[in-house]
Amino acid sequence: MTTTVGSGLGSSFGVGAEITYGTYATPTRWVGFQSETLEWKPSRTSGKGLYAGQLTPSQDQRTTTSAAVTGNVVTDFFVKNMGLLLGNAMGTQNVVPTTLGNGAFSTVHPWSNATGQSLSAQIAIPDVNGNVHTKNLVGLACTDFQLDVKLDAPLLATFTFDGKDELAADYTTATPFGPPYTTPIFNAPNPSFFWNQTGFSIGAFGSEAAVEGVRSFNLSTKRPMNTTRYYVDGTGRKAEPVQNAESVITGTIEIDLLNYTDFVDSFYSDQSQSVILTATGGLIGGAFSYSLTVAMPAIHFDSEPPKVSGPELIMPKMTFTATYDDTHAPLTITTISSDSVL
Repeated sequence: MTTTVGSGLGSSFGVGAEITYGTYATPTRWVGFQSETLEWKPSRTSGKGLYAGQLTPSQDQRTTTSAAVTGNVVTDFFVKNMGLLLGNAMGTQNVVPTTLGNGAFSTVHPWSNATGQSLSAQIAIPDVNGNVHTKNLVGLACTDFQLDVKLDAPLLATFTFDGKDELAADYTTATPFGPPYTTPIFNAPNPSFFWNQTGFSIGAFGSEAAVEGVRSFNLSTKRPMNTTRYYVDGTGRKAEPVQNAESVITGTIEIDLLNYTDFVDSFYSDQSQSVILTATGGLIGGAFSYSLTVAMPAIHFDSEPPKVSGPELIMPKMTFTATYDDTHAPLTITTISSDSVL
C-alpha cells in the first residue's frame, strides 16, 4: 500500500495518451495541479411496480444504467510536461516535437480536429491516515480550455473535460481492482511561466509590434461536442464525443489607454487584428529558452469602448473573438521546452 501525507498535499495528477478511446493508458506526464473537480456521475434508477403494500422501492430493483465523467483541472502553465494536456485541448495530441538542438524541442499546436484523441488520468486521493486511493479516469476529452495572465501571478491553465468512465480502485484492500498506482515523475525543476515573463504584440498579420498598456489577458476556447452517444450495447457507457458545432475562441484584454488605435479604433471599425502573447522562461541550451507563444491572426473586438467612471485611469476590458482568416489557424500555441515527446 502506498502512503503519503494525509491531505491534499499528498495528491498528484498524471495523464496518459489513450490509443483506443476509453481504454486506460498509464500516466506518462504529471503536473503540480492546484485543484480538480473531476467527478464520476452515475445515472441510477429503480424498477417500478406495486407490491401489496410495499412503500419504498426494493434494493434489488436499483441499478446504475449509465455513467460519465465531468469536471476540470486547474494548474499553473509549466515550462515542461504540458504537451498532452495542451494537445488534447487543441486537437494536436499526436503532434511530434521538432528538434531544435541543445536539448530544445519546438511543439506547434494549431487549433485542429480532436477526433480520435483522448486521455486517461490518475489522481491520487490520500485519506487522513496517508493511504493513497486513486481516481482512474478514461476517455477524457477537453471541451473547454482557459489561459489567464494576471499581475504578480503564474500563468494559469484550466482544462475542462468530458469523460467516459472511472475505473474503480481501492488500494487499502489486499486485492485492488483497478489500474495500479503509478509513482509520479515531475521532471523537476519545472517552474511555471510568470506574469513578468510575458509580452504582448498586436497589428496586421506579419507586422505585429510590441505594445505597452496590457494589464491582463484571458483566452477561452470552447469545443462543442455531442457527449451523449449512449447505445443499446450492454455497457451503459458512451462512445467517443463528436464535435457538433463551430468552435468558439474568445477572450478579454484589459488595457490602459496607451494605444487607442489598435484596440478602440479596431473595435469601432471591426478591423481584425493579429495578436501574439509570449512568455519566456529560463535557458535550455545554446540560444534556446523555454517559451510559450499564443498567436491569433484575426481577432475582432466585441466590446467595450472606454467609459469614464471617475477620476481613476480608464481601463477598458476589451473582449474579442478569434476568427479564421482563410489561411492560418485561428489559434496556434507553440512551446519550446526540453520535452522530446508530449
